[in-house]
Amino acid sequence: MRTSRWAWCVGATAAILAGGFPTPPTARADGWYDVTWPYRKPLTIQATQVAGELAEFPVLVRLTSDADLAAAAQPTAADVLFTAADGVTKLDHEIESYTAATGALTAWVKVPALSSASDTALYLYYGNAGAASQQNPGGVWSAGYGAVWHLNEDTAPYRDATNNANHSTGGTYPVQVDGKIHKGQSFNGTSHVISVPASASIELTNNGTVSAWFQFGTSKQSNLLEKGGSGGYALWQDGTKMRWGKQNSSVWATSTVSYAVGQWYKVDGVAEAGMMRLYINGALEASSSSTATFTNTSALKLGNGVDGRFQGILDEIRISSAVRTAAWIATEYNNQSSPSTFYTLGSPESVPTVTFMAAEYGAAEDAGAVTAQVQLSAVMPYDVVVPFSIGGTASDPADCTITASPLTIPAGNTGSDITVTVIDDLLDEHNETVIITLGSPTGAVLGATTTYTLTIADDDTAGATVSPIGGLVTTEAGGTASFTVRLASEPTADVVIALSSSDTSEGTVAPDTLTFTAADWSTPQTVIVAGVDDDVADGDTAYTVLTLPAVSADAVYNGLDAADVSVTNFDDDPAGEAPAPGGLPASEAPPPNESLTGGSEDTGPKPVYVEVITMTKFFLPVHACGAAPLAYLAATTTSLVALKRLRHRSAPPRFERPTGVRAQPYPADRFPHASRDCREKP
Repeated sequence: MRTSRWAWCVGATAAILAGGFPTPPTARADGWYDVTWPYRKPLTIQATQVAGELAEFPVLVRLTSDADLAAAAQPTAADVLFTAADGVTKLDHEIESYTAATGALTAWVKVPALSSASDTALYLYYGNAGAASQQNPGGVWSAGYGAVWHLNEDTAPYRDATNNANHSTGGTYPVQVDGKIHKGQSFNGTSHVISVPASASIELTNNGTVSAWFQFGTSKQSNLLEKGGSGGYALWQDGTKMRWGKQNSSVWATSTVSYAVGQWYKVDGVAEAGMMRLYINGALEASSSSTATFTNTSALKLGNGVDGRFQGILDEIRISSAVRTAAWIATEYNNQSSPSTFYTLGSPESVPTVTFMAAEYGAAEDAGAVTAQVQLSAVMPYDVVVPFSIGGTASDPADCTITASPLTIPAGNTGSDITVTVIDDLLDEHNETVIITLGSPTGAVLGATTTYTLTIADDDTAGATVSPIGGLVTTEAGGTASFTVRLASEPTADVVIALSSSDTSEGTVAPDTLTFTAADWSTPQTVIVAGVDDDVADGDTAYTVLTLPAVSADAVYNGLDAADVSVTNFDDDPAGEAPAPGGLPASEAPPPNESLTGGSEDTGPKPVYVEVITMTKFFLPVHACGAAPLAYLAATTTSLVALKRLRHRSAPPRFERPTGVRAQPYPADRFPHASRDCREKP
């Protein structure tokens, strides 16, 4: 591998990953509204508390305390929001009250649909310290609401929660006390009244619904609310009973049950096409038919009317042009009378995190595909997209290839892999690293382990293989030997190795330089070593073929010193008196009549002059090289037999014998090569 460019591969070995993704946590497979909200709680509305299929229903969420909200929500609960079951669709909500110290919350959430057949899931999100207010009261109180007074103010004005702005403008104000929902207003029955100016949004003609929570302070005749005098609508107390209908008429829906002083009751008066219906605590209490319509356009008074001033507590008064059904009214009562049984609130969930399952991994260079496993902490119903960047000391595509950024974790999955495919190259280099760093994902946040280091252990070593490195033999007669050289790994630049002989009088080297490239580094290159005849009787001589340090732009090969090669050059020069040109010294020259001749016709033995005191040379004529002279020598007891070598040259062949050996019978089996040479080269 190479040290280069922006990186994708790693060196060293670390813990090896095992197994797959862990079992996902138990949670609904819902999305996350926004990752800047780090926490949420599942809120499940019980189907058993819903009286029918309802749409656009304002649900009361009341928490008497919540330590998680107290710890993480903003002091004003501005960051609190609600979503539908998908975890993503934001729902309109209004916060009536919030206590930062305890996390006590009173909020109204408009739920798109409630079912009596199956539970309805919501989410409560919190913990975004930088969020602006998420409320939208006007969105909660749409769907026909003309006015909604929570009556939680500690002083006037008493504000309408709808966008119609039917706020109070005058009166002698009641006193804030604990109400049924949160806070309410206590009326003294003598002077307290809340006045609201006339407005088309609170006029009822043929159809509409008026509702309130009340608590009698005494049994008397009084108006909980009244819209004008004659022709207006009114909810009024008749002793311990309730009436709903048109003021100054005989058209009333009157309860048959008495209501105790000091207890909370919910009253709903519904007008629909000449029918008046009175509901108490979510149940139909009385009805009355009438063709009369409401005609009064005067101001609305809370706690006062023609029947007298109310003494007691009022809370959560609503006027709507919509005709609320029995199922709606019953569900409202279930929700508002006991929020804690209307829904369940689950444990906190944290924003899903994206993290590597391991911080490091070690792999051999021949490992092939290596997966960096990225885990999502919870199943999401949408794709989570995770960008990532690459660092390290290796390069793509020379050292490895990698999955392109970004990584997508598909909906319904808890993880996905970034695949690094390691290239098993032939370069000697340091171990290398691929460092993968995760960026900010969509639909999740980064977890604890955001950097993954893959270490790739190099399995190549620079070197030169010389074969063989010893035992080579050359001869002074020109005999040659050879050896080969190849590199052990691929170089990144040409590698040049110079060769030389340690003794050029004994042997020479060809070629004197070898060049290896990235294309032929593994192909052995042959070096020829040739012996040199020095005409000196110096015996067999050892010398060395020297491999000089390599020269290369590849740092791992530059200066590499390959093995030298040991060679022996066989000597062919006898010790003793120097020969005269073309023959023997005069003292050892044979008599003329004793010179050897040869040929197949020479069958008789011929005497040979032999005086063996020192090593001498005895020359045979070229024509004497054949079977006959050898046979002749073998048969002659005074022949020259202590032969060292028999060789052919451009000059006549010669016999050599060691110093100090006198003539004796020739043992033919001692010199088979000499005999063969002569036979093959007559």
